[in-house]
Parts: sequence; C-alpha cells; structure tokens
Amino acid sequence: MPRLLNPSRLPALALLLLGAGYGLIASPASALSPPTDLTPQPPDTGTSQPGSPPPSGGSAIESEPLPQPDMTQPPTQAQPTQPQSAPPPLVLQPGAQPMPMPSAEQPQEQAPAQPLQPQPVATAAPQTTSIGADLGPNLWFGATPSRLMALVPQLPAPVTVPSLRDLQLRLLTTAASMPGVAPGSDPLVPLRAERLNAMGFPDAALALTQATANLPPSTPQQVVEQALTAGDTGTACNQVDGQIAKMQAPDLYWRKALIYCQLAGKQVDQAEIGLDLLREVPNPDAGTASFIAVASVAAGDVKPKSVKKIATADPVLIATMKLAGLPAPAAPGKVVPVPVGLAASVMTARNGAAAVPQRIDAGERAFAAGLIPAQELAALYQLAPAGPGDAVADLAASDSPMARAVVYKAAAVAQLPEQRARLIGAALQRARARGDYLTEVALYAPFTQQVQPMRNLAWFAPDAARVMFLVGNVERGNFWLNLVDSSTGNPDLVRAAPGLRLLARIARGGSGGQLSNDPVASWRQATGADEHKGAQVYAIFAGLGQRIGGWTGIAPITAGGSLASEINAAALAGRRGETVLTALVALGGDKVAGADPAAISSSLGGLTSVGLGAEARQVALQAAVLIGL
Repeated sequence: MPRLLNPSRLPALALLLLGAGYGLIASPASALSPPTDLTPQPPDTGTSQPGSPPPSGGSAIESEPLPQPDMTQPPTQAQPTQPQSAPPPLVLQPGAQPMPMPSAEQPQEQAPAQPLQPQPVATAAPQTTSIGADLGPNLWFGATPSRLMALVPQLPAPVTVPSLRDLQLRLLTTAASMPGVAPGSDPLVPLRAERLNAMGFPDAALALTQATANLPPSTPQQVVEQALTAGDTGTACNQVDGQIAKMQAPDLYWRKALIYCQLAGKQVDQAEIGLDLLREVPNPDAGTASFIAVASVAAGDVKPKSVKKIATADPVLIATMKLAGLPAPAAPGKVVPVPVGLAASVMTARNGAAAVPQRIDAGERAFAAGLIPAQELAALYQLAPAGPGDAVADLAASDSPMARAVVYKAAAVAQLPEQRARLIGAALQRARARGDYLTEVALYAPFTQQVQPMRNLAWFAPDAARVMFLVGNVERGNFWLNLVDSSTGNPDLVRAAPGLRLLARIARGGSGGQLSNDPVASWRQATGADEHKGAQVYAIFAGLGQRIGGWTGIAPITAGGSLASEINAAALAGRRGETVLTALVALGGDKVAGADPAAISSSLGGLTSVGLGAEARQVALQAAVLIGL
C-alpha cells in the first residue's frame, strides 16, 4: 500500500511539484607526448656484430658510393618543378633529434654502423601537455553546435597514421568552446573526452574534463555542486534556498537538493514531505531511486543495511550519503580510471613482471598509437634474445613481435651497408603486408639515414627514397630516386620509378608547371593500379593545387550533401574547426587509403585554405604512400 501523506505537511505541497531529472556527465582522460619532427638521430654507440650478406640480383654491384647528382635539377626522367619550400618533417613519434646529413657536393664515406644500446624503459606516464600547437581559441567560430556534436563522435579511433593522429589530437585538446556556450557547460567536452579515451589518451581526456570542472561556476547548479564537493553545506544550501524561492515548480534536481538541505538542517518533517512526493514518482531513474533510499536512511525511516551498494553518484547524492553515514563513492572527476584498451597496453609494456613477448606486443601497439616514443619500444626490443638463425628468414617465416625485435636489434648493430639495408628492407616489406608501414618508417628512419646511396644498393633504393621523402629529407630522397631512374635494366625498379616520381613531386611542395605527359597514367600502367587508386592520386594533387599530366587540375566531382561538399562549404566560410573536423571524419584515419577521391581533394584543399597547408602536405604524403606510391 502506498504511504499516506501526513495532513500537517500538505501546505508545503505547492512548492514541490514533479519535475524533470537531470544528468551529470563526467569522462575520464591520457598523457600526450608532444610530437616533434622525426628528423632521425643516430643510435647510441656500443658493441657491434657481423650480419648477413645482401640479397642477390638487382642492379650492378659496385662498392663505391654513387656520385651525387646536381641537386639544382630534378631527378632523372622527372619533369622540372620549382619547389616553394621544403615540406616539414613527418611527425611520426616524439623525442627525435636532428641528425647531421652529408652535403650534396661532397658525399661522405660510409660511416661504420653504430649499435643501439638498451635504454631504461620509462616507468612514469608521459607528461600531460598539448599535442603540437593548438588550433586557436576561435576554433569553433561560426559552426552550428548540433553539427559539431554530430561529427565529433564520428572521429576515428585509434589512429596510427601520424599526420592524421596529430591533427586529431590537436583538434580535441584545443582549449576552445563553441560560441554562445557558458564556460563549464560546453556539450562538446564530454564528446571530445570520449574520443581521446578511444584513441588511448585517458589522461588527456581527464585533464580536459577537470579543466572544465575547475572553472568558476557559471550556473546555480554548478555553485551548489562545487560547494557540496568542497564540503561547504552552508553555501550550497543558501544557493538552494535562493533558487527555490524563485521557482513556481522546482524540477527534480532542486527538489532533491532541498531535501538534502532540510535533512542537513535537522528539518526532518519538511524533508519527509519532499520524500513522500518523490516516492510517488512513477518509474524513477536509478539516481532518483538511490536518492530516495539514502535520504530515507538519513531521515531515520529505514536502516542503513537496506541500501544497496551505490557505485556512482552525483554531488547531491554523495553529500546525502555522507549525511546518512553511508560509504560514498568518489565525486565525479575524482575517480582514477582503470586503463583499458590501448592505454592498458602502455601499462603492460612497462610491467617488468610480464613476459617479454607480451611486453613487446603491447609496446608495439602503444607505439603505433602514439602513446610511447620510439626509444621506449627500442628498449623493449633489446629484451628479446637473438635467435641462432638468419633474422630476415625468421621474420619471413613468422612475423611475430619477437621476430620483429630480433630484426630491429640486428639492424641497430649491422656494420655493412648491404647488411643493414637488407634488414631494413625486410622489416618494411613485412610492415606493408601487415598494414603498419608508417609505424615501421618511424622506427627504421634513423637507420635508413645512415645508409649512403650506392649502385650496389639499387634494390634498396625504392624503400630508401620513400622513407626519406616521408621524413622530410627530400635531398637524400632525390639521391635514391636518381639511382632508381638510372637502373633501367632492373624491371622491379622500372616499375617503382613512376610512383616515386609522383611522391617526390608531393614532397617538394611546389606546384610547378603542368607536365606534358600523365605521370599518374604511367604509374597505373607500371603497377596495375586500378582506376579508383588513380582517381585518389589525382585528387591528392588537386587538393594541393598541383596540375599534372593531361589533367586540368579540376577537383573530382563533389556530390551535394556529401562530406566533401560540407568541407568545401565550411572552408569557404572560414569555419576552421568544422573544416578540420569534417576532413578528419571524411579521411577516415587508418582507412585513408580507401577514402573517396572527392573527400581527399576537399580535405587537403580545405585544410590549406584554413591555414594548415603544411599539415595538408603531410597528410598527402602519408596517404599517397598508403595508396601505393
């Protein structure tokens, strides 16, 4: 039977009508290691060991370095372009330092390879900081809130393509609120925090939500909740009394807050009136049901043991639980999240008690997601024992984390250029088949920098050129490209040359003149690439404003209502944040190799038009390699 109302309490009913509930959003968050240029540095010195001979075949074998070409001219068989500026180095992993490179006029002798000494694995989480330069306080200017709230949850996660990951992290961590939104009440914050969590950065997400929580309260509810969290019942209840006096029909939140204040002020009879009304609410939500149970204990109606364990609670419920003498959960934002997913892989990689294969596997996943630097993964690789056989053959037989570690260790101490090139080439070949080529580029770029272009290394030239273009060393990439172009007797190099010339054109960054032939058509003919991939490559050049071949440079047809059309509209209107956000969604993160050509063109052009031309070039380079150049 329902509990009957006490007639003496009826005069207070006019102030206590049924209202809507409210919700409290809190999200956890991850440490962001600030990205730096991946201009590789040589490994530390140490003990060396002999290695394996280079593979047979390829071009003519000669031991002397290849004469360096005149770098004032473009590579052999490539049409001239006028570079506007060198592209910024590829941001693949934090922590790398610039490495001095030989001059173009005086090639240096091949320096002996230096082994990599194990470095201690970090035990502390990376420092929480912003990823790169933020995108400005007016990031969301002009955007419609509903549009942004629909797009942010569509951001891909995790992301292992470095340029897209870096830009997405910058977008999510930029301290900017939507126009017209009061500080501390931005509805994008929990959505951004959720995406940071999904990317593996829970500390950054937590920092985002805590920064919002620490802002001065801008609404009466925030005043009450901050006061209750701080244990200041007087301030909280003064605010509650003031708000109740203004309301003809207090909503559910204020009714519960009033009941708490009445119980805290020993006004049990008045509190019972509100409790009686709450008990009559049909189908109360979980938070309201918990509040009724807890407040009933505080009022002396029931015993504490009748209340089931409450795992999460809002500030009003937490304060009422403390008043009732019940164990209360931590306040929202105070709970330290247990790492899961990618964040948990960092913990596993740093767990000295875990098995070495398990630590290396976790370390590789964390490194690919940008959660640990290359030096930390290299130190984990040093834990793997060297096998008795050939490292390259072992990797071909079993592409396992332990086999990859052994190859990396061998490359670090290889003395002969042929030996080191063979190990690097094997690692990159397996990575391309595995789908994490750019991750291996970040690991092996320092070793690739140490290999001088030589005629007897022509078989290695395509991979070496590709890596150099990706890390921003266009000069060294051109050396290797000239070696490819001059090896006309090697069918593998002849097949690779057209794609590398296209990649070099992207890396140089100049629009140049329109070529008389169509290099994309030449690339398709040499490699058998399908029409869709050809359209994607055309779209890359269109997005960068470069005209190639017999193509006019007009962007692919953009369908109305598509993401590509929305990128164009946002960019034309100068809506920077919406442009970046829509482009990241359209490119699809790790699925960029399958992106729609119109989306590629609009994304690159849109990023450039809102002042992110360098970032657009890096996206173009990495997308081009993943597409097949």
